[in-house]
Amino acid sequence: MSRPLRIQYPGAWYHIMNRGGQHRNIFSDDNDRREFLRLLRESIEMWEIEIHAYSLMSTHYHLLIHTPLGNLSRALRHIGGVYTQRYNIRHDTDGQLFRGRYKSILIDKDNYLLEVVRYIHLQGVRAEIIKNPEDDHWTSHRAYLFQQDKLTWLSTRKILSVFNKNSSEARKRLMRFINKGISPDIKAFYSKERLSPILGSKEFIQKIKNTYILTETPSYEIPDSKIKKIHPSITTINMKVCEQYLISIKLMKAVSRGIQNEPRDIAVYLARKEGKLSLNEIADHYGFSSYSGVNSTIRRIKQRLKTDKKLSNTINNLIVNISKPL
Repeated sequence: MSRPLRIQYPGAWYHIMNRGGQHRNIFSDDNDRREFLRLLRESIEMWEIEIHAYSLMSTHYHLLIHTPLGNLSRALRHIGGVYTQRYNIRHDTDGQLFRGRYKSILIDKDNYLLEVVRYIHLQGVRAEIIKNPEDDHWTSHRAYLFQQDKLTWLSTRKILSVFNKNSSEARKRLMRFINKGISPDIKAFYSKERLSPILGSKEFIQKIKNTYILTETPSYEIPDSKIKKIHPSITTINMKVCEQYLISIKLMKAVSRGIQNEPRDIAVYLARKEGKLSLNEIADHYGFSSYSGVNSTIRRIKQRLKTDKKLSNTINNLIVNISKPL
């Protein structure tokens, strides 16, 4: 069985779903739900992701996630693993909690964000657990509508701003939009036995195919090996590092005995990590006498990243900037 398609890039939006294995509950009570929400808040801080909507049902969950750093897999692996550990400890159980890897649907933000929010917020109504979406305390809907239910970690501004610049009016319009119910085309999309990994316009899907996929038609069963690996050029890396530090290429590549050149070190690190260049290629480009000097530079940056938050933020920002934009 091939693994589901995973398309990741900085700035991507996803509808994420997962459910319990063998139809078991993943939330046995409200304390479990509160624990999951705490974990989402922790994950936002740790992985710099954004959560824009959620719904916690007894057997499954839905999330609308934005990944500025293009790190969906790392964040979701953390959420699934840590929640399973905490659930097992609390309920004195062991083993896997979820059915398997989460499902992710890449979202065309310009055309389908609101539709996905509505779909997520109406999960309880669809399941006939509640009559009105605002009565569901375990979706993000109330956090959008009511000031007293606002969650500081939940990102609501993007969605509300689509309806109106005035927050009060935006909430009213959001409520009316949600109460209209799920549109027929969205019902048709989610009713398929095999969900497509992309929800978007024909133009968006074609752009994704051209940029990231090595096969003709996106399907939930396309393996990861069919995703194009797009690596930034060394020219792009140099340019972005120079922009970050406001220096010239000449200064960035300068070598002075006994003095470390941080921009050069970072460029070397990124050329290896993101550009996937060989050690010899990097040595030739940056003027090292041998590849061993490249290795030493990369090890030095990796060591600093363990404790230097400022350096970590700088490199994360550079990774976003050198990634090929959609």
